[in-house]
Amino acid sequence: MMRDDYLDGSEGSGGYCRAVRRGNQIFISGTGGLKDGSLVGPDVTSQTQRIYERFEQSLKHFGAAKTDIVRVCAYVTDLATADEFMKVHEAFFLPAGPLPLSLKFDLVLGIASSRSTPRPSSPDGPAGPSDRKNKPALRE
Repeated sequence: MMRDDYLDGSEGSGGYCRAVRRGNQIFISGTGGLKDGSLVGPDVTSQTQRIYERFEQSLKHFGAAKTDIVRVCAYVTDLATADEFMKVHEAFFLPAGPLPLSLKFDLVLGIASSRSTPRPSSPDGPAGPSDRKNKPALRE
């Protein structure tokens, strides 16, 4: 199976790709709210908006769009900012987006807690309309 890599120039010497397509799946690597090597702002809103802009750039490279995303895994370092993250997430994906999962991980204590946000069921099932069958499945 052929592999198609996407590099946006921010990878540096980390030895990874921004995104990889294998067959009909696209995997986007962990992404931060950075621009030119610095955080775009001190708040979760601006950082999350930048992350989703970078997602769209990666998807566009492969001829895909945000409506093709089926799952997002987000790591929030402060659970108190989870609602701020979810507002940006919902605005980006409305009217119907992927099944989100937000995790908080405290590196000092090594304690992980999770918070899932349910999505209303679609008449076509959890993946959404049946026209998505032939589009690439996206994961992060």
